[in-house]
Amino acid sequence: MAYIDDPHPVYCTTCGRESDPEARFCDNCGAVLDPQGAGGPTYAPGMPYQGGAGYGELPHVPNYLVWAILATICCCVPAGIVAIVYAAQVNGKVAAGDYATAQRYSNNARTWCWVALGLGIAAAVLGVVFNLTTGALGGF
Repeated sequence: MAYIDDPHPVYCTTCGRESDPEARFCDNCGAVLDPQGAGGPTYAPGMPYQGGAGYGELPHVPNYLVWAILATICCCVPAGIVAIVYAAQVNGKVAAGDYATAQRYSNNARTWCWVALGLGIAAAVLGVVFNLTTGALGGF
């Protein structure tokens, strides 16, 4: 794929294949092409992380597993269980190279932790209000 009028061919930094200088993605592996050489990761949102030489470790994706367990124990069991299910899948997706899905599961786990916290606070407030209005605390 040589281009006569272009003295600077573009090579994919993930797989090394020469690509069209006008292309945004590699035809071979689908990685984002970086014709200016600005560096950084060469993966597109929604695609598995390609990694490769010069990129160091895999990107860090928080799994929120501890928060999900605490939300289950302290706040709201049903919402906390959903958070645990999502949180438990994050590390496996990162290890498999599916960075986009791992990030989505991480965001879902965080959202369900907040839902569990909100439901737990709402239940506590409603319980106090109920006890105060019915005189169930005795002596008030």
